Amino acid sequence: MVPSFSLIEPGDNALTVMESAGITVPCVVKPVDASGSRGFSLCHTAEEVTAAVSRWGGPMVVEELLTGSEHSAEGYVYEGDVHLIGVTDKTTTAKFRLEIGQVFPSAVEGIQDAVKPLLQATIKALGINNCAFHMEFFFDARTSTVKLVEIAARPGGDYIASHLVPQVTGVSFARDLVRIATGQRPSFAVPRDGYVAATLKLHTEKEGILKSMGQLPTAPIVVESQQHVHVGDVITQPPADTLSSILAEVVVVASSRREIEAFESRLRDVEVVVE
Repeated sequence: MVPSFSLIEPGDNALTVMESAGITVPCVVKPVDASGSRGFSLCHTAEEVTAAVSRWGGPMVVEELLTGSEHSAEGYVYEGDVHLIGVTDKTTTAKFRLEIGQVFPSAVEGIQDAVKPLLQATIKALGINNCAFHMEFFFDARTSTVKLVEIAARPGGDYIASHLVPQVTGVSFARDLVRIATGQRPSFAVPRDGYVAATLKLHTEKEGILKSMGQLPTAPIVVESQQHVHVGDVITQPPADTLSSILAEVVVVASSRREIEAFESRLRDVEVVVE
């Protein structure tokens, strides 16, 4: 349930490291000390692996390329009892895996049952207890198998814990974590029927100066809206930078996945001029 991987340092022979770990190209390289896709590279040759490690200048992980759909599992552990609230469906860019969307709960049939063995085993191995967890993983629908990307003893970011989970469950995730931290029993909330929430990001693949950006869509389903880049700001692309290409993000809640998809289409149509 874990992809093949190996630590690789600047100056290491990439081919030797990969062969010893049973890793073939294409593969991914990512830092051991970063987040938010910073330093991530999708490599098609050993030479590209070497270049990615040299560019970062520190220890990295070279890892088997995972295929399928990408997701996260959200919940908490209370006195050894693992409570999976639900699973998100993630949308990422193809090359650098920038997260540009999360929808909760997942629309993939059977995904919670598929991920529970991985979740239980990982939490037991790490000793996570009496706190939140946020686990990212890949799901192969053809074989109903999952593989671990990462796990942390914390709530999910990108408005997942603060907005998406409470909107869908009707219960504050933060309040449950405070209850756990103070020795009280949490709610063990689960998603309610007829509620879907999402974090959707307006993203550009252009580089240059942002000259103009159209108005973000507004509708009754908008819960939160944040514009991160403004006219006159410089936009660069990965691997140099993974933040400035995310222009804005919107949190929405709806009664169906179709409503979410319709709003996402409107967001993608916002006119962005970069020169």
